[in-house]
Amino acid sequence: MNKAPHTRIFDELIPEFGLVGAAVYGVVWRYCQMRDGSCHATHETLSNELGIGQSTVRRYINELRDAQYIAVIFDKANSPNWMILAENQLSGDSTSKEEGASR
Repeated sequence: MNKAPHTRIFDELIPEFGLVGAAVYGVVWRYCQMRDGSCHATHETLSNELGIGQSTVRRYINELRDAQYIAVIFDKANSPNWMILAENQLSGDSTSKEEGASR
């Protein structure tokens, strides 16, 4: 059986951000479940996975950040990464409060 990755769509986000915005959050959330709790994927990677343009990814990343669903952080190479903010956890989101607090 192939265990290809899948992206969760959080229904709570659809009224505010639409299906595409919820999908952007979902793929960022999936990456945040790996390694250190942050998403290191580039806009290009996210856009390729979702089949949408990089400018669309950027727009929704900014909207999700402004609504405090994600935080944009910068690594040592000054590359942006994203973290899910614990105070805005959605149903089924298992991100810990410690991860969100360390932004």
